[in-house]
Amino acid sequence: QVRDMLLAHANTIIGRSQFTPVVPAAPNLTKVNFQNGLCQLEWVGAAAADTYDVQRQDGSTWQTLRQATDADMMKGFWDDAGCTAVTNCYRMRSVSLTNQTSSWTVAKCRAR
Repeated sequence: QVRDMLLAHANTIIGRSQFTPVVPAAPNLTKVNFQNGLCQLEWVGAAAADTYDVQRQDGSTWQTLRQATDADMMKGFWDDAGCTAVTNCYRMRSVSLTNQTSSWTVAKCRAR
């Protein structure tokens, strides 16, 4: 609610009648590393992104792992439960402060 009030006030200041949400760009998922039985994702963040949805492919379906942050991007995002399949595939999308989402990245896969 506070965020909505601040956005409304900012729009009043700059003369807009209402806030237009910004759709974030998709992140750039650059690499899936395999180390000590775990997978680590590396990516480049995206403009207007607050968090990132991370999914792993289980068979023919995608399973959401959790939302990652810029802090995860800096230290490395580890899939503690993953990397059990012969080939592990991941994809991501950006999520803005107003819950607007980018398209999903192209899947990156890594063989164990």
